Amino acid sequence: MYAFDISPTGWFAEFQEEKDGKRRSWQVTIQCFAPDGNAMMVDSTSARLVPAASIDNFVGLVETHLGVHFLPAQPGWSVEGSDWNGETVIGWMLNDAGYGAPLVALPNSGGVVPAGVDGSSYTLKPPDAHRADRQAGC
Repeated sequence: MYAFDISPTGWFAEFQEEKDGKRRSWQVTIQCFAPDGNAMMVDSTSARLVPAASIDNFVGLVETHLGVHFLPAQPGWSVEGSDWNGETVIGWMLNDAGYGAPLVALPNSGGVVPAGVDGSSYTLKPPDAHRADRQAGC
């Protein structure tokens, strides 16, 4: 589990399949629990919530973190790294275990993601770092 595997319920549904002698596993976010106790996930084919256990290759539930606090970022913060090219940090997300990550607006999509949620590395640049970068060549 990454420090920032998050879910609104604190749970993922785990799935596994074996194909050509190779095992593949993946996880899907549990969105809520039905009154009967079923863990519900989005079925992208039918565009509705369905019990995770009703989907082929369901293995079980995996506990994860809750994203619980969101804070605005001071203007000027950015992230750089293999997946990032100076994108603006618009806020900070903290989970129930106390881990924090910068929230980055995705160019051209309107989406927002926590940087590094997939395990990729990044460097945070505070507002003053940009001024120092510009002055370094003087």
